[in-house]
Amino acid sequence: MVTNDFVNPYEIEKDWKNVQAVKVVSHPKSDLSLLLPNGKAYSDEGGLACIEINLPALVVQYRCFVKEQYERIKDSLTASPTSVFVHMYVLPNMLYSHLDHCIFNRVYNLAMGAPMGEPQFRHPFTLINYDKKVDNCLEEIVDYVKQTDLDFNTILRTFPCVTKMNFKELLRLPEQAPTRQIAGSEFLARLKAIDFLININPNNGKTKNADTINYINRLIKRNERDSILDQVLVNTEFASVKTQLMLLSMKIK
Repeated sequence: MVTNDFVNPYEIEKDWKNVQAVKVVSHPKSDLSLLLPNGKAYSDEGGLACIEINLPALVVQYRCFVKEQYERIKDSLTASPTSVFVHMYVLPNMLYSHLDHCIFNRVYNLAMGAPMGEPQFRHPFTLINYDKKVDNCLEEIVDYVKQTDLDFNTILRTFPCVTKMNFKELLRLPEQAPTRQIAGSEFLARLKAIDFLININPNNGKTKNADTINYINRLIKRNERDSILDQVLVNTEFASVKTQLMLLSMKIK
Protein backbone atom coordinates (compact mmCIF):
# COMPACT_ATOMS: atom_id res chain seq x y z
CA MET A 1 0.00 0.00 0.00
CA VAL A 2 1.34 3.40 -0.98
CA THR A 3 0.24 6.36 1.15
CA ASN A 4 0.74 10.05 0.58
CA ASP A 5 0.11 11.20 4.13
CA PHE A 6 1.50 14.66 4.80
CA VAL A 7 5.04 14.73 6.13
CA ASN A 8 7.10 17.79 6.95
CA PRO A 9 10.29 17.43 4.87
CA TYR A 10 12.20 19.73 7.19
CA GLU A 11 11.34 17.56 10.19
CA ILE A 12 12.42 14.45 8.30
CA GLU A 13 15.76 16.03 7.43
CA LYS A 14 16.48 16.63 11.12
CA ASP A 15 16.30 12.91 11.94
CA TRP A 16 16.13 11.16 8.57
CA LYS A 17 17.99 8.03 9.71
CA ASN A 18 15.12 7.10 12.05
CA VAL A 19 12.20 7.81 9.74
CA GLN A 20 9.73 4.90 9.41
CA ALA A 21 8.85 5.41 5.76
CA VAL A 22 7.93 1.73 5.35
CA LYS A 23 5.73 -0.04 7.91
CA VAL A 24 4.30 -3.53 8.22
CA VAL A 25 0.54 -3.86 7.78
CA SER A 26 0.49 -7.65 8.23
CA HIS A 27 2.85 -10.62 8.04
CA PRO A 28 2.85 -14.30 9.11
CA LYS A 29 5.89 -14.31 11.45
CA SER A 30 5.53 -14.91 15.19
CA ASP A 31 9.14 -15.19 16.38
CA LEU A 32 10.75 -12.37 18.38
CA SER A 33 14.23 -12.72 16.90
CA LEU A 34 14.13 -9.24 15.28
CA LEU A 35 15.77 -10.48 12.08
CA LEU A 36 15.58 -7.96 9.25
CA PRO A 37 12.44 -8.38 7.11
CA ASN A 38 14.43 -8.55 3.87
CA GLY A 39 12.26 -11.06 2.02
CA LYS A 40 14.48 -14.06 2.76
CA ALA A 41 12.86 -17.08 4.40
CA TYR A 42 14.35 -17.65 7.85
CA SER A 43 11.64 -19.87 9.42
CA ASP A 44 8.94 -22.32 8.39
CA GLU A 45 6.24 -19.67 8.75
CA GLY A 46 5.03 -18.27 5.47
CA GLY A 47 2.01 -16.58 3.96
CA LEU A 48 0.71 -13.21 2.91
CA ALA A 49 2.48 -10.01 3.91
CA CYS A 50 1.46 -6.41 3.35
CA ILE A 51 3.48 -3.24 3.85
CA GLU A 52 2.65 0.45 3.87
CA ILE A 53 5.01 2.85 2.07
CA ASN A 54 4.83 6.56 2.76
CA LEU A 55 6.24 7.63 -0.57
CA PRO A 56 6.90 11.32 0.24
CA ALA A 57 8.73 10.34 3.45
CA LEU A 58 10.78 7.70 1.64
CA VAL A 59 11.76 10.13 -1.12
CA VAL A 60 12.92 12.78 1.37
CA GLN A 61 14.78 10.17 3.40
CA TYR A 62 16.57 8.88 0.30
CA ARG A 63 17.44 12.44 -0.75
CA CYS A 64 19.12 12.98 2.63
CA PHE A 65 21.05 9.74 2.15
CA VAL A 66 22.23 10.82 -1.31
CA LYS A 67 23.33 14.20 0.05
CA GLU A 68 25.37 12.40 2.71
CA GLN A 69 27.04 10.25 0.04
CA TYR A 70 27.81 13.37 -1.99
CA GLU A 71 29.61 14.83 1.02
CA ARG A 72 31.60 11.61 1.33
CA ILE A 73 32.69 11.86 -2.29
CA LYS A 74 33.79 15.47 -1.73
CA ASP A 75 35.92 14.18 1.17
CA SER A 76 37.51 11.58 -1.14
CA LEU A 77 35.60 8.72 0.52
CA THR A 78 33.67 5.91 -1.13
CA ALA A 79 29.94 6.49 -1.54
CA SER A 80 27.55 3.75 -0.43
CA PRO A 81 25.07 2.25 -2.92
CA THR A 82 21.29 2.31 -2.60
CA SER A 83 21.31 -1.22 -1.14
CA VAL A 84 23.11 0.18 1.92
CA PHE A 85 20.36 2.77 2.32
CA VAL A 86 17.74 0.00 2.32
CA HIS A 87 19.60 -2.30 4.73
CA MET A 88 20.79 0.40 7.14
CA TYR A 89 17.69 2.57 7.39
CA VAL A 90 14.55 1.29 5.65
CA LEU A 91 14.56 -2.32 6.92
CA PRO A 92 15.76 -1.63 10.51
CA ASN A 93 13.09 1.06 10.90
CA MET A 94 10.47 -1.46 9.75
CA LEU A 95 11.26 -3.57 12.82
CA TYR A 96 9.08 -1.36 15.04
CA SER A 97 5.87 -2.29 13.24
CA HIS A 98 7.22 -5.78 12.44
CA LEU A 99 7.61 -6.55 16.16
CA ASP A 100 4.08 -5.50 17.06
CA HIS A 101 2.66 -7.78 14.38
CA CYS A 102 4.83 -10.61 15.76
CA ILE A 103 3.07 -10.04 19.11
CA PHE A 104 -0.31 -10.20 17.36
CA ASN A 105 0.66 -13.44 15.61
CA ARG A 106 1.78 -14.95 18.93
CA VAL A 107 -1.60 -14.09 20.44
CA TYR A 108 -3.32 -15.64 17.42
CA ASN A 109 -1.27 -18.83 17.78
CA LEU A 110 -2.03 -19.03 21.51
CA ALA A 111 -5.74 -18.54 20.88
CA MET A 112 -5.86 -21.10 18.06
CA GLY A 113 -3.47 -23.63 19.63
CA ALA A 114 -0.96 -23.22 16.79
CA PRO A 115 2.83 -23.62 17.19
CA MET A 116 5.11 -20.60 17.39
CA GLY A 117 7.63 -19.89 14.67
CA GLU A 118 11.28 -20.59 15.32
CA PRO A 119 14.02 -18.80 13.35
CA GLN A 120 16.53 -21.03 11.59
CA PHE A 121 19.36 -18.63 12.40
CA ARG A 122 19.96 -15.73 14.76
CA HIS A 123 21.92 -12.51 15.03
CA PRO A 124 25.70 -12.86 15.53
CA PHE A 125 25.31 -10.93 18.79
CA THR A 126 23.37 -11.99 21.88
CA LEU A 127 19.77 -10.93 22.40
CA ILE A 128 17.71 -11.65 25.49
CA ASN A 129 15.02 -14.23 24.78
CA TYR A 130 11.69 -12.86 26.01
CA ASP A 131 9.50 -15.59 24.47
CA LYS A 132 8.39 -17.26 27.71
CA LYS A 133 7.80 -14.03 29.61
CA VAL A 134 5.80 -12.56 26.74
CA ASP A 135 3.76 -15.74 26.26
CA ASN A 136 2.98 -16.04 29.98
CA CYS A 137 1.50 -12.55 29.94
CA LEU A 138 -0.37 -13.06 26.68
CA GLU A 139 -1.79 -16.44 27.79
CA GLU A 140 -3.47 -14.81 30.78
CA ILE A 141 -5.12 -12.21 28.56
CA VAL A 142 -6.18 -14.84 26.00
CA ASP A 143 -7.76 -17.00 28.74
CA TYR A 144 -9.65 -13.99 30.13
CA VAL A 145 -10.96 -12.92 26.71
CA LYS A 146 -12.03 -16.46 25.81
CA GLN A 147 -14.21 -16.60 28.92
CA THR A 148 -15.66 -13.10 28.64
CA ASP A 149 -18.20 -11.93 26.07
CA LEU A 150 -16.68 -8.67 24.85
CA ASP A 151 -17.21 -6.50 21.83
CA PHE A 152 -14.49 -6.58 19.21
CA ASN A 153 -13.14 -3.09 19.99
CA THR A 154 -12.71 -4.00 23.65
CA ILE A 155 -10.91 -7.21 22.72
CA LEU A 156 -8.45 -5.31 20.54
CA ARG A 157 -7.85 -2.70 23.26
CA THR A 158 -7.18 -5.45 25.82
CA PHE A 159 -3.99 -6.71 24.16
CA PRO A 160 -0.92 -4.45 24.57
CA CYS A 161 1.79 -3.86 21.98
CA VAL A 162 5.40 -2.72 22.14
CA THR A 163 5.49 0.39 19.96
CA LYS A 164 1.70 0.90 19.74
CA MET A 165 -0.74 1.16 22.61
CA ASN A 166 -2.80 -1.91 21.71
CA PHE A 167 -4.09 -4.08 18.85
CA LYS A 168 -6.81 -1.56 17.96
CA GLU A 169 -4.18 1.06 17.18
CA LEU A 170 -1.91 -1.50 15.50
CA LEU A 171 -4.58 -2.84 13.13
CA ARG A 172 -5.88 0.56 12.03
CA LEU A 173 -5.39 0.74 8.25
CA PRO A 174 -4.05 3.85 6.50
CA GLU A 175 -6.55 5.99 4.64
CA GLN A 176 -6.74 4.96 1.00
CA ALA A 177 -8.86 5.68 -2.05
CA PRO A 178 -11.85 3.28 -1.95
CA THR A 179 -11.01 1.35 -5.14
CA ARG A 180 -11.82 -2.34 -5.64
CA GLN A 181 -8.14 -3.28 -5.71
CA ILE A 182 -7.37 -1.47 -2.46
CA ALA A 183 -10.52 -2.81 -0.76
CA GLY A 184 -9.51 -6.36 -1.72
CA SER A 185 -5.96 -5.87 -0.43
CA GLU A 186 -7.22 -4.39 2.85
CA PHE A 187 -9.58 -7.32 3.33
CA LEU A 188 -6.73 -9.80 2.83
CA ALA A 189 -4.46 -7.82 5.16
CA ARG A 190 -7.06 -8.00 7.97
CA LEU A 191 -8.56 -11.44 7.29
CA LYS A 192 -6.42 -13.00 10.02
CA ALA A 193 -7.54 -10.35 12.50
CA ILE A 194 -11.19 -11.01 11.64
CA ASP A 195 -10.61 -14.74 12.08
CA PHE A 196 -8.97 -14.08 15.45
CA LEU A 197 -11.79 -11.89 16.78
CA ILE A 198 -14.51 -14.33 15.79
CA ASN A 199 -12.73 -17.41 17.15
CA ILE A 200 -11.59 -15.93 20.47
CA ASN A 201 -15.07 -14.65 21.32
CA PRO A 202 -17.22 -17.17 23.29
CA ASN A 203 -20.22 -16.56 20.99
CA ASN A 204 -18.25 -15.92 17.78
CA GLY A 205 -19.14 -12.25 18.27
CA LYS A 206 -22.86 -12.74 17.68
CA THR A 207 -24.05 -11.27 21.00
CA LYS A 208 -22.34 -7.88 21.22
CA ASN A 209 -21.11 -7.42 17.65
CA ALA A 210 -24.23 -8.01 15.52
CA ASP A 211 -23.70 -4.96 13.29
CA THR A 212 -20.03 -5.79 12.78
CA ILE A 213 -20.85 -9.44 12.02
CA ASN A 214 -23.34 -8.35 9.36
CA TYR A 215 -20.70 -6.08 7.84
CA ILE A 216 -18.14 -8.92 7.86
CA ASN A 217 -20.70 -11.18 6.17
CA ARG A 218 -21.16 -8.61 3.41
CA LEU A 219 -17.39 -8.29 3.03
CA ILE A 220 -16.97 -12.06 2.74
CA LYS A 221 -19.73 -12.39 0.14
CA ARG A 222 -18.35 -9.48 -1.87
CA ASN A 223 -14.82 -10.85 -1.86
CA GLU A 224 -15.96 -14.39 -2.65
CA ARG A 225 -17.45 -13.23 -5.93
CA ASP A 226 -14.75 -10.64 -6.62
CA SER A 227 -12.06 -11.48 -9.16
CA ILE A 228 -9.53 -9.35 -7.25
CA LEU A 229 -8.56 -12.35 -5.10
CA ASP A 230 -7.81 -14.33 -8.26
CA GLN A 231 -5.53 -11.56 -9.47
CA VAL A 232 -3.67 -11.03 -6.19
CA LEU A 233 -3.17 -14.60 -4.99
CA VAL A 234 -1.38 -17.60 -6.46
CA ASN A 235 -3.23 -20.93 -6.54
CA THR A 236 -2.06 -22.25 -3.14
CA GLU A 237 -2.75 -18.95 -1.37
CA PHE A 238 -6.14 -18.63 -3.07
CA ALA A 239 -7.17 -22.09 -1.87
CA SER A 240 -6.08 -21.27 1.68
CA VAL A 241 -7.98 -17.96 1.72
CA LYS A 242 -11.10 -19.58 0.25
CA THR A 243 -11.01 -22.24 2.99
CA GLN A 244 -10.63 -19.57 5.67
CA LEU A 245 -13.53 -17.59 4.21
CA MET A 246 -15.73 -20.69 4.15
CA LEU A 247 -14.98 -21.49 7.80
CA LEU A 248 -15.63 -17.89 8.84
CA SER A 249 -18.94 -17.86 6.99
CA MET A 250 -20.05 -21.02 8.80
CA LYS A 251 -19.23 -19.58 12.21
CA ILE A 252 -21.03 -16.27 11.85
CA LYS A 253 -24.17 -17.39 10.04
